Amino acid sequence: MRKIFDTVADASGTGRAKQIPIEFKVLASLRMLGRDYYADDVAEILNCGEETARSFMLAFIRGVSKEMYSTYVYVPEGEELDLVEEGYRRAGLP
Repeated sequence: MRKIFDTVADASGTGRAKQIPIEFKVLASLRMLGRDYYADDVAEILNCGEETARSFMLAFIRGVSKEMYSTYVYVPEGEELDLVEEGYRRAGLP
């Protein structure tokens, strides 16, 4: 995770972004994505600029998709595909 956020700079130019622990950057990114938090909510909690908080999320999305996508995302086949399709049928989808 560290290399994902290495390129994130503080958008306000104050240098505060480098002082925010990596764990908080990941948590902030997950909250914005998973709980629909706004960047200004996270910025207030972390005492950083709104653009800085937004840059955490963008770096997280880009980094995770580049570094982890091929490991965890795949097209199901065979029996696994049948199980996935069954879930969609139960939900009334084609």
